[in-house]
Amino acid sequence: MSTAGAPGAVNALDALGTVLDASVEQIARAAADGHVLDRSAIVRACDIWDNNTYPLLAAATGRTAREREAAARRALLWLADFGPERRAWVERVAPVAGLLPAATPATAVSTPEELAESYDLDRARLSGLLVEREGPERISVELRVSAPRRFAAPEGAPAARLWLSYPDVDRLDFRVEAADCPVPKLSCPGATGFAADRYAPLPTVDRPPGPSGAIRGAAADRAARLLHTAMLQIRSVRHSRRSDLPTARTLAHALSGAGRDLVAAGERRWGRERAFRALTADWVLRAGPVVGPWWERTATGKVPWRSPGTAAPPLLDPATAQLRLVSCAAGRLTAQLAAPDGTVHVVEHDDVPWLTVSAEKPSVAVAGAVRLGTLR
Repeated sequence: MSTAGAPGAVNALDALGTVLDASVEQIARAAADGHVLDRSAIVRACDIWDNNTYPLLAAATGRTAREREAAARRALLWLADFGPERRAWVERVAPVAGLLPAATPATAVSTPEELAESYDLDRARLSGLLVEREGPERISVELRVSAPRRFAAPEGAPAARLWLSYPDVDRLDFRVEAADCPVPKLSCPGATGFAADRYAPLPTVDRPPGPSGAIRGAAADRAARLLHTAMLQIRSVRHSRRSDLPTARTLAHALSGAGRDLVAAGERRWGRERAFRALTADWVLRAGPVVGPWWERTATGKVPWRSPGTAAPPLLDPATAQLRLVSCAAGRLTAQLAAPDGTVHVVEHDDVPWLTVSAEKPSVAVAGAVRLGTLR
């Protein structure tokens, strides 16, 4: 690890590496088994490295220890300054005491109650519903809503689109109608909302300047591409129609300890390129004969982006499976079920006129004009 600064001082580059390693560990835990799958934890970890992979490698390959530390401090501040939840997680998993300024109040995140001041949720209509078991017990609900505004908008403007998120719901019992459906009344601690409305007044959010600087060395640039590609592939589990957990687990295994190793490779005065080449070769080797070559080809742009094509799980009887996720929008149902062996299967139905979704910790149930019968 880096030794810049006074003895015993907290080091920003080490902290960045620690955040990466904690992210990979979180992915591995959340994707370990279909019965404890936590998609939101996976997505949160991958989201960090969508925008921070290249700043990490740029900082790690600075010319001097002083330059590396200054770049790492800028990158760490940018990484952590993405809402109070991200900031709290970074402070929990990495030694960042003295590296980050005092937290400022968030201004961009709303609660459903705050959105109700600008939008008429009583007259709103439901356009999409997602109910999911996250981890072993937690049940989350996301609602997509079309709502009238309480403020002036141009004549003929369509209704505003809102997203309401309830991360830990105790109970839910609701009938979803494809044609016309009111919004269920829910509440739970930590509920948030977001309006995709071009006519809404925009809040002012002050963020620090983004990190700058180029990655030095072709091998380090290749490491950045491999890491970024892996995070995008793993994050694809956010889509309810995808369930490629084997690839996510394989990539998390390959990247175990990557943060520590990237920092160590970058601080070498001689043989830095050789160290990065050896590190990335080890990642690809650990990913195995199916995922490894796909990962390498995709990261270098030699093939169009696509899933590595790991083997599909065998068919199973729905009676033996655990329902993990239900998504319904415009009459289309998507569900994910965990088999007894922990594999996750997807079932889809079109033209579903109505559906009853019930949830009570820790289970989720579906009834109505559909049977969860055709699995893949």
